[in-house]
Amino acid sequence: MGRFTSTLQKCEDLGHRGLKELPCITAFGTVLDRRAQAAPPPPLTPERASGKKRKNLAAFSQSVEKVKTGPSDKVENPPLSKRKKRTKARKFNRELFDLAVQAAEQKRAALVGGWRSLGRGRKRKEIDPKDFADEEEGRRRFERSFQDWLQDRGLEDCLRRDARRDPAAELGIPSRPFMYFTYKAPSAKKGPTWACNARIRPRRGWKRAYHGTWFYGLASILQHGVLLESVNEDAGHEFWKPGLYLTPNLGTATWYGRAQRVFEDDMFHRAIVEVKYDPLKMMIYRERGGGQIVVTSAAAAITGIIIQPNSPPMKGEERSDSWNRQLEV
Repeated sequence: MGRFTSTLQKCEDLGHRGLKELPCITAFGTVLDRRAQAAPPPPLTPERASGKKRKNLAAFSQSVEKVKTGPSDKVENPPLSKRKKRTKARKFNRELFDLAVQAAEQKRAALVGGWRSLGRGRKRKEIDPKDFADEEEGRRRFERSFQDWLQDRGLEDCLRRDARRDPAAELGIPSRPFMYFTYKAPSAKKGPTWACNARIRPRRGWKRAYHGTWFYGLASILQHGVLLESVNEDAGHEFWKPGLYLTPNLGTATWYGRAQRVFEDDMFHRAIVEVKYDPLKMMIYRERGGGQIVVTSAAAAITGIIIQPNSPPMKGEERSDSWNRQLEV
């Protein structure tokens, strides 16, 4: 009891004297340096501060309040309508692809031979492009006529203009401005005719190439989503090895895209199909002929259509001086 009374008396003495009169504090036999002048000054409050310091403290206290009352850092799940849907890669449907090829072949039949016999360019002269006060005027006229052409065939939803991807004019042979259109397969909701589309989705590692074609076959290409192989010389197909011919050079594809008068605008236009092909299924490649790649139809996926408007034929080049609907695939 005496020890407890002595300890209580010391605490009372310490409370009366304060830290200023006590140079140091002893705890468990160890002296702790706790001098009065070493103690930090009390924090300033807006009431005690003056001038610029008062404004700074007031602004700081407001920012702290905003942080305390601000929105929660917890990330909430976005609504289902704003979530990105993960689209599964569509598997290759061999049955649907064969049906599309068969339908396209039936429509093509022996028409290719008719195109070539009427369009022979040997000893034919070069034709100059139609002159416009503004170069863009010719492109605008073509685009209006082309949209009507697509709509007449129910293909207006297949192509979407993307001027950002227009190739440079100097890449073409001849060197004329290009117009790029992104390809999308037609909806099967339009009817059974449109259900026979077997467009292939390109896989990772597939490479870009081009295929020049006649305007007569463009509607069938868009409808069925496939490019047909050249396999029959009697039907007018031109080849040195059976297969689908592509080229990595846009200039070569432009030359194979025969110049045709499609509309009543006194202009010739060329059509090129942009594809991505599987290099592992390439049968052969040769540099001769502007760079030629031979693959099967199942190894090429259509990604876009490139048009070279107001691009007349060069000397000796195949061409179509008028449009005959009966020759269209």
